[in-house]
Amino acid sequence: MNVSEAELVEFEIAVLRAALEPSDEGGRELGDNPIPRYFFHAGALVVSFDPQLRPFLCDTRGWNRNRRKPIKSTALISRIAAALGESRPEGGRVFLDASGVRTTIENQQIVLITWKLPRESNILTPRNS
Repeated sequence: MNVSEAELVEFEIAVLRAALEPSDEGGRELGDNPIPRYFFHAGALVVSFDPQLRPFLCDTRGWNRNRRKPIKSTALISRIAAALGESRPEGGRVFLDASGVRTTIENQQIVLITWKLPRESNILTPRNS
């Protein structure tokens, strides 16, 4: 699937807004990426979907641990939710990177979407093995 520049920008803005939502956590180690590292696993952005397939980021450390940070639905998020819904209608976690979207079902990694981005993204980075 080809991702347009407009879709990528809309997605990046929605994720940034969710990630940077104020919290009582204090300082963050941002580095080159404006999104805190604990929203990533093996270089992939982790996005969770509830049983209604609504997307959110979830803090995994700090004072607000497990606090959901809703992500505004975008065209790209809607495509991801639809693909996840076919495999996991109850929702779950997906891992997003420059090559696409993966999830884990019964300890097996499943590729839900492969895509071509229009440019490099600070959020959707090349996959770490």
